[in-house]
Amino acid sequence: MDIFSMKCYLSVTRHQNLSLAAKEMFISQPAMSQKINMMEKEMNVKLLTRSRHKVELTTVGQLAQEKFA
Repeated sequence: MDIFSMKCYLSVTRHQNLSLAAKEMFISQPAMSQKINMMEKEMNVKLLTRSRHKVELTTVGQLAQEKFA
């Protein structure tokens, strides 16, 4: 995992919205989703619970947020 991916994740946790986080990081929303999916696959955990308009952190996602911040 690279630093940019961690920054993307932290942006998602701040905004609780993939589109807003993508705009902040100057990437597309699909690219942001792909970054998060790759992180989850690499770590073999679910970091976020996604709904149509919002994302919520899982327990592991909260721990990752604390470690990355």
